[in-house]
Amino acid sequence: MFSFRKIWASVSVLVALFGLTVAEAVEQQKSWLVDSLPGIPDDYTQRMYSGNLGKDEQLNGDLFFWMFESANASFANRTIIWLNGGPGCSSEDGSLMEVGPLRMGGNGTFHLNQGRWDELGNILFVDQPKGTGFSYSLDDDYMSDNHEMAEEFSIFFEKFLAEFPERANDTWYISGESYAGQYIPYVASKLIEKDLVRLGGLAIGNGWIQPISHYNTYLNYLVEKGKLDLYTEQGQYLHHSWADCMLALEQLQSGSGDVEKCENFLYDIMFMLSDKPGNTCMNMYDISLESSYPLCGMDWPAELENLTPYLSKPEVLQALHVNTTYVKEWKECSNDVSNNYAREGIDSSANLIKDLASKIPIMLFYGENDFLCNYLSGEDLLKSLEWNGEVGFGNASWSSWYTGDSTDEPAGSYIQARNLTFARIAKASHMVPYDHPIEMKTLAAAFFDNDIQRLPTHPSEHLPDPGHARHSKWLYLSLLPVGLTVSGLFGLYVCRKFQLFGLKEASYEALPGSP
Repeated sequence: MFSFRKIWASVSVLVALFGLTVAEAVEQQKSWLVDSLPGIPDDYTQRMYSGNLGKDEQLNGDLFFWMFESANASFANRTIIWLNGGPGCSSEDGSLMEVGPLRMGGNGTFHLNQGRWDELGNILFVDQPKGTGFSYSLDDDYMSDNHEMAEEFSIFFEKFLAEFPERANDTWYISGESYAGQYIPYVASKLIEKDLVRLGGLAIGNGWIQPISHYNTYLNYLVEKGKLDLYTEQGQYLHHSWADCMLALEQLQSGSGDVEKCENFLYDIMFMLSDKPGNTCMNMYDISLESSYPLCGMDWPAELENLTPYLSKPEVLQALHVNTTYVKEWKECSNDVSNNYAREGIDSSANLIKDLASKIPIMLFYGENDFLCNYLSGEDLLKSLEWNGEVGFGNASWSSWYTGDSTDEPAGSYIQARNLTFARIAKASHMVPYDHPIEMKTLAAAFFDNDIQRLPTHPSEHLPDPGHARHSKWLYLSLLPVGLTVSGLFGLYVCRKFQLFGLKEASYEALPGSP
């Protein structure tokens, strides 16, 4: 016999069990709660968690995470993974210099980041692969393969979801930059393969996706930016150096050749394109800046000078729950990880992007001042890439976009077709969120809302708040019952006023026996 009582009893038992599980998880999460951090501003009040989940036999080490909870209740169930590149560079670059809520100032203290992504969702920064940043590898067992990297990330991720079960039903996005153009497609494919979470999309900035496209476009980029004339002795020399590199890459595809030819090609560019060869050089991450030779931008951004000693302070290591048995200090990039990934540096993740675009939205965005992973390399990649049944962007056209402020200059341009968006950000560097935080946040908000077309295409247009469309929909739905009630009462009043349908206007009459 059908019984609501039995069903409710069963549901109550499940709720009680689930509540116990959540309570246990919340108690466990306290061990990763960052309740104080030297130098952060008093007006930052969101919860954050960080640390190592515990060394794992499968990982032969452990990965470090830092999660900032969303400052916008509308996006409490959206979580964004951020990965920096290298290979072997820490995602704390992203947390404290790019998309995190806190930015380090010149005096070693923090201020709130105007381009903070925690207003777009929860943000999870992960130092990976092992040996990167605050992550560690036992027995110096470093990654050398993207497939192995993705498998180990998925093992970490499963442990993370076990410790933070409330995040399991979130919509997840993966974003990052540079060599994360290799990491992200492999990680996304693995998470989809294991069906761990619901992925909403991927956003890759100045990604190292198809190396041959980078080397192939370096000279064209320099010519387009007015840095090089190919019809000079200097230009001819660099053209020959480029030809040696391209031949080496072709040979590498068949198992021979030497990537050193391409490294020499880069060195030639950095040395020759200088007013003082051997003393200064172009910053390879932002061609509007000059750097000292042979660093050529490796000591950039300037905040690294303060960030590195800050993250190595004992009180900061303790506050972030770093496992100091294995990690004594923070290094932005690991040579051990980078050297083990050397061969992977020539591989392409383009075919994975092609496959993923049939499942989820993807955005490739490029700061236009970046030389190393320049926007022409992205265009070169996509013009010959087939995805979702067609090659390239077909008949799609470029659109300029604005941030909605008072400036008459466009923030950049974009083109979109068949689930893939290609965007350029004017005057931005390799680390777009670092030097163009508002532009990057504007673009990211539109992408995460799956509404790139809402970007203003004229300087006079005003940009809606992040999630504007979602707010509007739920606002209208919440007001619908109110509207119906008001309409019904007004209709009843009219019917009684004019005695329609036999209804008369109500008047007070004393009940029998009333005084």
